[in-house]
Amino acid sequence: MPHSFQVSAKGIAVDGDKVLILLGKQKGGADPFAWDLPGGRLERGESLQEGLAREISEELPGNSVATIHELVDAKVDWHRFIKQDVVVLCWRIQLASTSITLSHEHQEYRWVNKEEFDNLRHHTSYDMLPDQARAVAKVLHQL
Repeated sequence: MPHSFQVSAKGIAVDGDKVLILLGKQKGGADPFAWDLPGGRLERGESLQEGLAREISEELPGNSVATIHELVDAKVDWHRFIKQDVVVLCWRIQLASTSITLSHEHQEYRWVNKEEFDNLRHHTSYDMLPDQARAVAKVLHQL
């Protein structure tokens, strides 16, 4: 039987020594919310860059990707909510604006530096999926 999976493109937006994280609703998780990166699953026929740009404009209305930089992390992870393997690709990106408006998918956003990110992950009840947390930590380490 052929192995199937979905592809998700995520953006790690950088502003100085900080990166953007979003608090969004989990689907099927024990906790109602989780920290997330802007981005999501690609639609049929989209390139990776087109899918990332579309997801950013949907999740951050009025904003767009100014530049897609290097691929930071790529991994196949089991997505516990949809019960399927997902190839998660995380790019460092530059947004057109650091002024953030959220869509209905997210409740809160934060620009965090390395210390704030570590504190957030260890001192709040909201989790972040391991693949995204690993990619954010890589970028913050480089800043």
